[in-house]
Amino acid sequence: MSFKGKKLLAANYGRICDYIGSCLHIFLRSSIIHSMEKKDKTHGVASISPVHGGLVFAKEPPQKKLDPHDPNLEFNPTPCTLSLDQRLALIKAVGEEILTEDNLTQLLKTKQQFICYDGFEPSGRMHIAQGIMRKINVNRITKAGGIFTFWVADWFAKLNHKMGGDLEKIQVLGKYFIEVWRASGMDLKNVRFLWASDIIQQRAERYWPRVLDIATKNTLARIVKCSQIMGRKEQDTLSASQIVYPCMQCSDIIELQADMCQLGMDQRKVNVLALEYFDAIGKTPKPVIVSHHILLGLQQDPTSDEPTKMSKSNPDAAIFMEDEAEDVARKIKKAYCPEKIVKLNPILEYVKYIIFGTFDEMVVERKEANGGNKTYTKYEDLEADYVSGALHPGDLKPAVIKYINDILKPVREHFKNDEYAKGLLQKVIKFREEEKEKKEKEQKKKGPKKEEGKKQQKAKEAEKVEEEKKVEPKKDETKVETGEKKERKVEITVPVPELAVPPKSFGGRTRIRFLMERHEEFVDKVIYVAGWCRTLRFTKNVAFAELSDGSGPQSIQVVVDTTIPNYVEFEKLRAGSSVGFKGKIVKSIGSKQLIEMQVKNEPEHLVKIYGDCPADQYPLAKKEHSNEFLREIAHLRPRTHLIGAVTRIRNALTHVPVSYTHLRAHETRHDLVCRLLLEKKKKKKKKTKKKKKKK
Repeated sequence: MSFKGKKLLAANYGRICDYIGSCLHIFLRSSIIHSMEKKDKTHGVASISPVHGGLVFAKEPPQKKLDPHDPNLEFNPTPCTLSLDQRLALIKAVGEEILTEDNLTQLLKTKQQFICYDGFEPSGRMHIAQGIMRKINVNRITKAGGIFTFWVADWFAKLNHKMGGDLEKIQVLGKYFIEVWRASGMDLKNVRFLWASDIIQQRAERYWPRVLDIATKNTLARIVKCSQIMGRKEQDTLSASQIVYPCMQCSDIIELQADMCQLGMDQRKVNVLALEYFDAIGKTPKPVIVSHHILLGLQQDPTSDEPTKMSKSNPDAAIFMEDEAEDVARKIKKAYCPEKIVKLNPILEYVKYIIFGTFDEMVVERKEANGGNKTYTKYEDLEADYVSGALHPGDLKPAVIKYINDILKPVREHFKNDEYAKGLLQKVIKFREEEKEKKEKEQKKKGPKKEEGKKQQKAKEAEKVEEEKKVEPKKDETKVETGEKKERKVEITVPVPELAVPPKSFGGRTRIRFLMERHEEFVDKVIYVAGWCRTLRFTKNVAFAELSDGSGPQSIQVVVDTTIPNYVEFEKLRAGSSVGFKGKIVKSIGSKQLIEMQVKNEPEHLVKIYGDCPADQYPLAKKEHSNEFLREIAHLRPRTHLIGAVTRIRNALTHVPVSYTHLRAHETRHDLVCRLLLEKKKKKKKKTKKKKKKK
């Protein structure tokens, strides 16, 4: 280098160093930004300090300790070795409805292992359908090649106001549910549990936009129809969180990449919503919907065709997983189990779905006089004997008690012997007690006002009774004058006949209101009633009709024998049909009605059909309808309890002033006008007579 070059380098040395330093700084910053959030083996996460612009290495966050009770530690899917027909048979045994069977066959042909989705809200107590029946269905699906994904919907339980919206309590309940399934014998090798709160937070960037897209592609009315999935009704007042709930559940199916949705029939509407969304966005293939049966509650209404589901609010309506042997025996002994009737028989459903789902055979122990012990290897054989009368409910119930207790025994022992399970159960029991205390406190706050109001009402009623006693007319008298000379009060008593002489109307029928008010006088008498059938239920030997005529809120149960002459025509009728019955009034065996009518093949008895009720022309089923829907069918509204009650009240209110004035010899305006008109006519006649006489 020449002397001149060295001189220039020395003069600009500081500038050159600054330039090189700035270039290195820019290079380091760009490389750090590119590798941001990547962990270094020794230093952890690298970042740039806002103070000096240099590198700062954060310490690694402490790793979560493995939970030894985590069920996902047992997750180790095994391939299925069964044939296609065997796999189909297993899944069909689970599904009461499959959408569709062709899609199911195609799925099993293309995939040896498939993802099956089910979600559950951790809330309250676990009944036998959630515990044992769910275990049976899961084991069948996994045996057919399914990798079962349980979506622990803790956020959904919070949205649905379960456990007061306390997420910690909800998660404890979720762990309790999992522990029950573990103890009951669920195949956890092919089952994994994903918590909604974890997955949604991890995948929020794609989860929430999809939820919004589902919401924009559906109307509010369509979403409200799915409220059944939360145990709500369309008429219930829903919070904003409960409106979001169905959209989130629909999004879960896509998020988990489910090939199959295996939920109950009560979740059908949201599953169909998901299929509609798949069509809307053009996504294929669509998941197969396999909906299992909803187990009946132990207590059923014999007068209704609508089944009563298990209810956690009614302890005697279901068997719970922590019930002791004595509780099981008591509940099954009290359960509804009509002789020779299969429909809406909860005991037979327990046999079909739980006992035969767990055991290969069932032994019914009986005395030799009743036919001796009998072993059943198929449910169909047991049902056939029950319908024919060869198997009596008194023999069936003890066998059901024995088998149910055998099924629940491992669960009871697990929660008594395992410390972790015992701790969970104690926490769950504590949560229940806290919920009860909260409800009691709320009732106490509202209670005093209600009690004061009731006391005031009782005091007023007592005063009225005392006043009536003071001015009580004699039985033989029709008029009694009371009070001062200026005021004249007239009390009129209408004598009630001693004999049952009902008011007749429309072909000499007896009004149901009068019949139910004085039912004791009609027992063992043959009378004629007519009206419309709120419900119709047909069995092998008899048919049940719930008859109402609008005279009051009451209805009467009519038991029609299949041997009547026109039973073939009667059997074709649907709910809402207008029918007249002539039969004998007897005391009812059921607990929900005092009397019923029996119509048999006898000369005096009669079934008169006035008209059928096609569902397309008269769309009024026996359930709660919204006022908006009733406005669309104004001609049928009087048949509902609400509008029927309103019309009867209106009729009574309009009748009161008229009867008051007539009974007290007063004239209404209408009567006055009529009297004046008659007087005018009489005067005219007199004038005409006088003119004729003069002529």
